[in-house]
Amino acid sequence: MQADPLNVIVTCTNRKKGDLHPDTQLRSIKEKDLYPRLARWTQALTTYSAKGIPALDLYCGNYWSVIRGMVKNNTTFGHVRFWVVSAGFGLIPIDRPICSYAATFSSSQPDSVLPEKPSRFTHEEWWNGLGEWHKHQGDSISCIADLAKAYPSEPLIIALSPDIS
Repeated sequence: MQADPLNVIVTCTNRKKGDLHPDTQLRSIKEKDLYPRLARWTQALTTYSAKGIPALDLYCGNYWSVIRGMVKNNTTFGHVRFWVVSAGFGLIPIDRPICSYAATFSSSQPDSVLPEKPSRFTHEEWWNGLGEWHKHQGDSISCIADLAKAYPSEPLIIALSPDIS
């Protein structure tokens, strides 16, 4: 007997496969204001993700080997949709091709989404900006609220770390 469908949201990780291009490291984005910073960042992600690999295959580490095992054995769990929360990409399906990148919500890191202290914008504004980018690309699900609305009768499991890389 197969379980009811559900959605699982997991956090990305700092460890990634592939070559990291300087343009896909937030430390290289010099703009301090939200919209110019987001525009430069999302342009770089769009450019380099054209030859990207699925998020599932990009992330490394013990945590991600468990996630890969869960995806591989998805028939054991029933129908599960896996999603990734990323400071660099926002909310994406686990099979979305993406490039290697360096971005974090941790304020003390060189690749922080907030370019300086005090910042001219908040983490929430950055997150919302990534959601708008996804909507402009035609994604119907660009945030957790959209996911909950799209599948209102399906459970939603969220497993995130305090600082999402």
